[in-house]
Amino acid sequence: ESADAIYLPGGYPELHALRITRAGSFRAAMRRAAQNNIIIYGECGGYMVLGNSLTDARDIPFPMLGLLDLDTSFSKRKLHLGYRNLSATKGPLKGRFKAHEFHYATILRQNGTPLFEATDATGCINTQMGLVSGSVSGSFAHIIDRA
Repeated sequence: ESADAIYLPGGYPELHALRITRAGSFRAAMRRAAQNNIIIYGECGGYMVLGNSLTDARDIPFPMLGLLDLDTSFSKRKLHLGYRNLSATKGPLKGRFKAHEFHYATILRQNGTPLFEATDATGCINTQMGLVSGSVSGSFAHIIDRA
């Protein structure tokens, strides 16, 4: 039970929220990995799993891993779509990246250090994306390549 890094890819955690909540060995292993400073990176669906809670479309909240101070919801859906230019100075990913964002989840609450400074493909929208806490980080962006 060792790893250099753990990657949680995108997916549809809202469809499996109860299974994730009940996955005791997965939850314990992820907490141990974080305590041992193993790099954990979650992308989109993986990012939501790293958070405190995920509320499904029926407005039922499910506890997630609690490794990032993040609460997300599908009960108030909003489309987030487009290419992003990312710049990371914190966390395991350093430098600039091209990425794509596509999700319907809404952030109910997030607290902590942002992982990326982000702009849209035209450079118009400048915002912060994602979170980093110790060796754990993630965002809604699907990284395509270095910029």
